Amino acid sequence: MRVVSTRPLLAALPLLAACAGAGGPGSEGPPTLSYATPTTGLTYTQTDTTVMSIDAGGQLIDVVILGNGVLDMDFSPTDEGARVSATWVDLDVEMTNPMGAPERASEADIDGPVVFDMDRLGRTELVSEPALQGRAQQMVVPKALVESFFPRLPGTPPTPGMAWTDTVSFEAEVPEAATTSRMILEYIVVGDTLVEGRSLLRIDLQGQGSTLQEGSTQGMDFVQDLSGDVGGFLLWDLAEGMMRYQEMETEYGGSMEVSAAPMPLEVSMRSTTRVRLGPGS
Repeated sequence: MRVVSTRPLLAALPLLAACAGAGGPGSEGPPTLSYATPTTGLTYTQTDTTVMSIDAGGQLIDVVILGNGVLDMDFSPTDEGARVSATWVDLDVEMTNPMGAPERASEADIDGPVVFDMDRLGRTELVSEPALQGRAQQMVVPKALVESFFPRLPGTPPTPGMAWTDTVSFEAEVPEAATTSRMILEYIVVGDTLVEGRSLLRIDLQGQGSTLQEGSTQGMDFVQDLSGDVGGFLLWDLAEGMMRYQEMETEYGGSMEVSAAPMPLEVSMRSTTRVRLGPGS
């Protein structure tokens, strides 16, 4: 899930899944960091908290976005990996700010799945998007789910201390606004950890990100330019070739220019996202 709000600015929420690849059970040689194609559907759950603070001439305005989502994913094998059909079966996103009433989006505002192709290294290509209505038109960005939620992998057997770098970027448009997002992330293999009796590989991530958002809201034009640090970790099931858990934190700062304001406003944004492979998967 990727959520973006344009009242009064854009913010993002993500949702992760796993899909295609080699190196899983039954393959020759040691397991590699690559995606395996599940034989059954997978369910991922996500919780997300984003807080944006706007300094309006000494008056602090906090915009809070809380998101909870459940995403069912079905997989059809392809030559390169899998075609993935991702459907929100549950979604509750609420944005609150002192300037107006809370705004919400739910799964009822999303008609159909997000469909995309994904290869064994996590590289994706959007095939089709669902129809959005209501607040989901401004708070859900399917393209961001496809481009941002799947860590690209090296496709080689992991060793402690092994590292690789990936650049994740996308551009998306919602009614009355557009956003450009970019992250440069370094992944570092830490080692094995035992979680609920299952041996998983911990991989730390760190890097920098930026987001540029332009549009209009409440009759005012705005440009918001933020950048900062990204950090977190993921737990990878090497035997099954899939993601079991990911936690990511971002801390951005920057400014927002609003046509009605005499000078740029200082903006800071902090977000925490936790994604877990759901029960029965």
